[in-house]
Amino acid sequence: MSITRGNNMETINKKTNKNKNETATQRKRRLEKAKEKYRTKRAKESENETYSRLQKRRERLATETPEQHDARLIAQRERQRQLVESETPERHESRLASQRERQRELLASETPERHESRLASERDRQRELLASETPERQIVINYQVKNHVIMMH
Repeated sequence: MSITRGNNMETINKKTNKNKNETATQRKRRLEKAKEKYRTKRAKESENETYSRLQKRRERLATETPEQHDARLIAQRERQRQLVESETPERHESRLASQRERQRELLASETPERHESRLASERDRQRELLASETPERQIVINYQVKNHVIMMH
């Protein structure tokens, strides 16, 4: 949590700045330097180091409890929500264009087997989701799907 008074920002969160005072400009520069350091470190990383790092991450995620998993996802969604809320219209359009481009590239490079596998996986996920819904919620979903299909034609 931060409190802004004029140009000075008092950072209360011990994790980020250990109760030191810093201006918004100083904070921005500190975060930019940390991000650049991270990118440089990743760029220098060998394939084995990358594999090892990602394997450790996969193991950590595999051993987390459902409560830890939920807490992590909630925190992740909150960070993403804050990023989206604070972005400029230009940045928003850029992000959406980048997402669309990545999706196009993935679909273009997809093999027929992978395509079928992805569709089967999506159908299974949708079936599981619908099975877990209450009857009232299923009615709402079906109504929305019908209206969406009608609007598309």
